[in-house]
Amino acid sequence: MPLAGLGSLNLEFIRLSIITDNPKYADAIGHVASEMARTQDDTSVPGLWPTTVDTSCAEGLCELTSNKYSLGESGDSTFEYVLKV
Repeated sequence: MPLAGLGSLNLEFIRLSIITDNPKYADAIGHVASEMARTQDDTSVPGLWPTTVDTSCAEGLCELTSNKYSLGESGDSTFEYVLKV
């Protein structure tokens, strides 16, 4: 999945929980957000995530599937969403 899509889902699910007053949406995306935070400093460019993420999360761990990094296309919006969350 593109990193930007994952960041967008994080923001949207949390907002959905707020609007519906139902925590299940935030809980659903919470695991993915935790995995992103856990892996952020373990990439080949510490502090950045690659532009593609495997969201199948085998054995509960999401895989960073790319060595392509970007502060522009496919990457910058996720960092904006992290700040908004």
